[in-house]
Amino acid sequence: MKKILLIVLLLAGCGVGRLLAQVTLQVVSKNVEKTVPWKPGMELIVNGEKADVTVVPTDSAAISVSAELSAKHPSLDTAQTDVNTWQLVVNTVGKKVYIRAYVGVQAGKRAPVSNMRAQIKIKVPRQCAVNLSNRFGKARLEHLDAPVALNGYFCRFDLFALNGELKVESEHGSVDGKELKGPVDIKGKRADVTLQQTAGNCSLQTEYGSVHFYTDTQSGNVRIAAQMTDITLSGLEANSHNYRLKTRFGNLDVPDKFDKSGSTDKARTAIYQVKPESPSIEVETSFGHIKVEK
Repeated sequence: MKKILLIVLLLAGCGVGRLLAQVTLQVVSKNVEKTVPWKPGMELIVNGEKADVTVVPTDSAAISVSAELSAKHPSLDTAQTDVNTWQLVVNTVGKKVYIRAYVGVQAGKRAPVSNMRAQIKIKVPRQCAVNLSNRFGKARLEHLDAPVALNGYFCRFDLFALNGELKVESEHGSVDGKELKGPVDIKGKRADVTLQQTAGNCSLQTEYGSVHFYTDTQSGNVRIAAQMTDITLSGLEANSHNYRLKTRFGNLDVPDKFDKSGSTDKARTAIYQVKPESPSIEVETSFGHIKVEK
């Protein structure tokens, strides 16, 4: 009898699952566009939540914002009500331009129950410094010449052709950078970092994540300090760097030409010297592995 009852319950559960899978979600969105003038020396500050943000250059002496703010829910009435809680604020205070996308709930009103999402495209002059924070989303920045500062929580950063100084703080996210010409400073916690074609000096501090760093003849000095992080260094034959590697309670996977004579049971080291004046790659990690690839 118990077996029959169990089978009936399982079949009922499967039926409910199929019904849930057939539920049609209603999507309601609103579009907002705003433009503010820009002058040299002004900085853009962006604060986003549940947002997909793209920042690209413009030849105009202005900062323009185009946003699609949406709410998704099985009930059309609920989605229509929730989408109106989206707020996009753009204002200028002194030499700072602020862009903020957020869900605002009035006192006594219920919080949105829809799946809320913001698609934001920002066009800025190449020489405009950018400071961007985002939670539970992603951001792509490309072809900018001024300094960029990023802060993300459960946010993915895709960075391409940035020529100025770059600073990133990422928690529970990822950082993927290519063609970064300026100095790079990244602090990550439970973040995965991949960097390619860097030209400036790079400093990385990471915990509980992974790092994949591709070096070539244009790369500057690289410093990586990590804990519980696996690190892969690619491009040994494409660069002319000196290597100094150390891992505590981890493994070292390096070519035979590396000197590992300083290793102990608890700390393994590897050194590779090209020329004293060559740029260097220095890596130190605890409870993580280091691998050097050609």
